Amino acid sequence: MSGGLSWGGVFPTDESAIATKLLVEAWAQLTSSAGTAFRSSLSEPKLTDLLCEHLKDISEATGRLTGRWGQESPFGKIDAAAGKRITSYRTDIEYFSNRSTPTLKLVYEFKKIDGNNPRTLTKYWGADGMGRFIDGDYAIKQPVVLMAGIVISPKAACVNKLKATLASNRCEKLNWRSAARIIEPSQGFHEAHFDTEHLRPTDKQPPVGYVRICHLFLDFPS
Repeated sequence: MSGGLSWGGVFPTDESAIATKLLVEAWAQLTSSAGTAFRSSLSEPKLTDLLCEHLKDISEATGRLTGRWGQESPFGKIDAAAGKRITSYRTDIEYFSNRSTPTLKLVYEFKKIDGNNPRTLTKYWGADGMGRFIDGDYAIKQPVVLMAGIVISPKAACVNKLKATLASNRCEKLNWRSAARIIEPSQGFHEAHFDTEHLRPTDKQPPVGYVRICHLFLDFPS
């Protein structure tokens, strides 16, 4: 790996690209096997758990990655004086590697989405989806993160409906970096469909001044 950097020299691009490509390949392997139980009927946590375990199995041999994959990684804040936890969260899937300088911590947040069910799109861009990377406490000070939509309806129509929603007034409070909300094609990953860029509160803001969310979408064979 060449150790290339982007976003102002604060984000290792090579290893993150290999990790994201491997994640998409691992998903394809799990969904394409004859008689597989890895289907859209499974819950989102079950799908991400199986996906992450498969990534652990193939990461070094197939992806040439020596970092660590983790799922449902707990984090939060504590009140040291009171000796108790204030907040508690769990990320869906993370890839962590200290081979790079700076250290690479890549967070993937998964959400099931259905183009025929607007509530699933709201959950994707809302406080429990994209909002976790904007106003929330996920990936604090990380310049690049990924939203992974698990599509359970025809992909093209679903992604187009989501893009139209993000461009609408409903999403005007997502702290957009600029008027051009949808960046297409993705500037972050070949596997991503598009990017969005958002300002974060000062104490959560990456050194480059904003967070780039790369959006990729995974589906199931019809």
